[in-house]
Amino acid sequence: NPAWFNTAVALKYAIAKSGVFEFFFRFWSTFTKFISVFKVFAINLIWFRPFSINHFYDKIFLEFAWNSPETLTSIGMGFKNDQLDDNSFEADEEGLALLQKDYEHLLAYDRESLEGQTALSYDILKFFLEDSLAGLKYKHHGYSVTQRGGSYQSVVNFMTSTHEIEDKGDAEDYLSRVSQIGTKFDNTLAYVKKEKEMGILPPRFVITKIIENLHNLRDPALNEHPLVVDFNDKVDALTEVEASEKDALKAQMIDQMNAVVLPAYDRYLALFNELITVATDDAGVWKLPDGDAYYQSRIKAMTTTDYTAAELHQVGLSEVDRIVAEMDAILLEQGRTEGTVGERMLALNEDPQFLYPDTDEGREQILKDYETMINEIDADMDKVFAVRPKAGVVV
Repeated sequence: NPAWFNTAVALKYAIAKSGVFEFFFRFWSTFTKFISVFKVFAINLIWFRPFSINHFYDKIFLEFAWNSPETLTSIGMGFKNDQLDDNSFEADEEGLALLQKDYEHLLAYDRESLEGQTALSYDILKFFLEDSLAGLKYKHHGYSVTQRGGSYQSVVNFMTSTHEIEDKGDAEDYLSRVSQIGTKFDNTLAYVKKEKEMGILPPRFVITKIIENLHNLRDPALNEHPLVVDFNDKVDALTEVEASEKDALKAQMIDQMNAVVLPAYDRYLALFNELITVATDDAGVWKLPDGDAYYQSRIKAMTTTDYTAAELHQVGLSEVDRIVAEMDAILLEQGRTEGTVGERMLALNEDPQFLYPDTDEGREQILKDYETMINEIDADMDKVFAVRPKAGVVV
C-alpha cells in the first residue's frame, strides 16, 4: 500500500483506540516519518541523482517535458497550456547545462551492475548525451530556418494540430500562446543573425522558398489564415459557451493577429529578403566553417559509426548493387526478363493483377484489406508494448 494509505489507517486506529493526546502523538510520528522518507526520495529525484537508474531515466524525460510546454500539451498534460516553448539563447544555455549535469549523473551509476533492458537504456542514453555534448561546437551549423521547417511553420502546425479547445479556458490559453508568437519568431531570427555572422547561410534557392512560404502565411486575408480558421472552428464547436462569448474570443484572436502575428511575419520577411542578397547557390556543408569536421560529426550522430564520408558512400553503392542483384534474381524467377530492374519494377507496378479496380468497390476493398492488416498487427501488439494508447488505428 502507498504510504499515505498506511498513514490513513494509522489515524483511524488511533482515533478509535486512543485519547486525543495519544492520537496526535501517533499521527505526528507517522506523518513526520512519511514526510521524511518522501523528502529524501523527492529531493534526490528532482535535484540530485535518483537512487534507482530507472527513476533517473524518468527524471530526464520529465525534465525535458517540464521545460517544454509544447511537449506537455502533446502528451496530454495541461500544466502549461498557455505557454509556448522558450527558444531564447538563455533557455538554450540552461538546457545545455542540464545536459551536462545529466551526463555526469549517468556516469555515477555502475554500468557493470546493470542487465538487460536497463543496461541497453544506459548505453543508448550515454551515446545520446555524449553525442549531444560533442556536437555543441557545431550547434549553429544546422540552419534554424529552412524551406521545410522553422518557427514560422512549426508554431502554426503545433497550434492547429495539437492545441485542443474543449472549453473557454482552453480558448484563452490558445490566445495566450498566439500572443507569444512574436517573441518566438524574434528568438529564431536572433539565431539566424548569429548564423549569418558565422558565415552560415542557407543556399539562395532555399531562401527563395522560405520567402515564398512566408508569403503564403502572411498574405491571405485574416479569416483565411490557418490559425484564425483553426481557432474559429474549435471555438464554434464549444457547446457550453454563449455565442456572445465566442464572438468576443474570435475578436481577440483577430486583435492578436494584427498586433503580434502579422508584424512578426513581416520581420521574418524583412530579414530573409536581406539575406537572399548575400546568399550563394552553394548547398554542401563543405561551405560552412569547419564543414568537413561537421559532416563527420553528423555521420557519427546518424550512424553511430566512425566511417568517413567516402567509406559510407561506398557502403551505399555496395548495398545498391546487392539489393539490385537480389531483385533481379526474384524477377527472373517470375519470368520477367525484359529490361533493367527498374524498368521491370515499373512494369510490375502497372500489372493489373496487382492493382485494385479503379471503382468504388475497389476502393472499399482497399480499406477492408488495410483494416485486416491493422487488426492482425493489433492482435500481437501486447507482445512488444507494455503500455498502449487507448485509441486504435482507424483507416
